[in-house]
Amino acid sequence: MIKINLGCGRKRFHKQGYINIDVSPGCEPDVLLDVEHDPLPYADNTATEIVADNLFEHFEDLVFVLNECHRVLMMGGRLWFRVPAADRFEYATEHAPHGVDKRNEAIKIVMWGAFRDPTHKKFFCEGTFDYWNAEHPTFKNYGGPSYNFKPWTVDLKVTHNPSNGLFFYDAMQFPVKV
Repeated sequence: MIKINLGCGRKRFHKQGYINIDVSPGCEPDVLLDVEHDPLPYADNTATEIVADNLFEHFEDLVFVLNECHRVLMMGGRLWFRVPAADRFEYATEHAPHGVDKRNEAIKIVMWGAFRDPTHKKFFCEGTFDYWNAEHPTFKNYGGPSYNFKPWTVDLKVTHNPSNGLFFYDAMQFPVKV
């Protein structure tokens, strides 16, 4: 049984007891792999846990990545990931630099977590997760049949970092194996 840390980043983000995977050799991963384009080098149903912290927003082909996680996770295994929440923000001028006090300007600045980074290719709102949630009508009508998502049970939480005003979605997902 294995645990995987996808997009491990530099050494300080490596997780002990996990196989640390990244596309960048400079991150010194245990496994050098482009997880968006290459299959995970593990047999079906062999991982107990996969984590991906602030990674999935960087992918164009999220279907491939999620389906690979589904394939490798064993029954009862879990995928935890965090992504910026594009639809969650607060009006809080204290987070806006330079004393911005106009509502629209403060909101734009606080929402930067999802939109500012030019390497972000995907944006997540609460409804995004419905496309792979096996119990949701969106999965049944679009996600599974239209986009070929494998089915998951999804437990979604919104987290907030009060120090900078940013919101994230923390998803705990369990593969539905048929």
